Amino acid sequence: MSKITLKSVVYFWQEIIFFIVIGLFLFGITISVPFDQIHIFFYLSISLLLCLVIQFLGKSLSFGMTLATILGFGFGYLTLKALYELSKITDIAENDIRAKDEKDLYVFVLCFFGGLTIIAISMFFKYFIKWHKLAWYSKNEKRAVKAVNKLKDEVKLIRAAKEARCHQAILVAIDKLTDQNVLADFAINTGDWSVCFAAVEKLTDQNALACVAKTAHDSAVREATIKKLTDQNVLTDIAKNDKDSAVRKAAIAKLTDSNVLLNMARNDFDINIRIAAAHRLVDFSLDEELILDLIGKLGNELRNSENSEKTRVCAADAVMAFFRRYERKEIREYEGKYSGGYSDHNDHHYDNGEDGYCCQHEDSHTDDHTDTTYSFDVKFTTEAT
Repeated sequence: MSKITLKSVVYFWQEIIFFIVIGLFLFGITISVPFDQIHIFFYLSISLLLCLVIQFLGKSLSFGMTLATILGFGFGYLTLKALYELSKITDIAENDIRAKDEKDLYVFVLCFFGGLTIIAISMFFKYFIKWHKLAWYSKNEKRAVKAVNKLKDEVKLIRAAKEARCHQAILVAIDKLTDQNVLADFAINTGDWSVCFAAVEKLTDQNALACVAKTAHDSAVREATIKKLTDQNVLTDIAKNDKDSAVRKAAIAKLTDSNVLLNMARNDFDINIRIAAAHRLVDFSLDEELILDLIGKLGNELRNSENSEKTRVCAADAVMAFFRRYERKEIREYEGKYSGGYSDHNDHHYDNGEDGYCCQHEDSHTDDHTDTTYSFDVKFTTEAT
């Protein structure tokens, strides 16, 4: 059962009074103050013209605001008509009893429709102020962004970020938010990539970042969040357990515990993660036996023709990193030309020339969309290319 509040009761009676006012307005038009068709046409034309002008200016009115405008014109017209008739009859009402009764009637009509005019005007300004405060809801980008820029209250900014119809206004609202939990919620649950990344950019709290890095639905968002993480426990957990290989590699790149990296380089189930962890260990001081062990493992992956081209190239890059760091002559034995192939129904092309570490891509093509072959040269050098 919904909770009954003072606000809901006031709103209910406000609507009741509103419908009573409409009924009295129609009753007044029909009985109290008759007027000809020209007056009706004039009244409707002016009301419609005002609505069209405001629509043209880009200020889309709500139903309540439009109706209040029409009622205001109607009540105003009837009030002025009553005032006009009252002014004509006042002079003769002193000596004519019948005229005096008509004067009293027009005084009543004047007060009645004058009061309704005031109510209609107050309704118009009520809806106008509400419309003005929700300017960020406009589809007009310039107007919506300008309105969001004026917002300072966090609650209003959150509402604008959730409900604004203009994409740029949402981004501006996100940029002004400071609540880390709210920003984390946007990064995790929003379907729009640009909004997610905008929220991640504003995150500074490590707990909030950890929450996003572990639970965001989009792997690209998790990967972007990891770049801002410093908590080694969180990074270790992600590096070991995340389902996406790219996310795990991003976490490995930020790990500082050589023992964790060594364990992953030796035991992880994913060959690409083992290579990435071994590559990261190049930045640490390692003993002679460990260096030779890692080079041997990477060399074996490079030579394994069952591995994919991308995996073999990554292994070659890692071996090259060890060569540049330690300049071990044993690494030279892995120089040479490597080739392989596989069957697939899709076109494949892997370009390793951007890294400039050690491999030159010679050939990669698809034959009838089934048999794909590749070959690349590995030559170790101490200079980056």
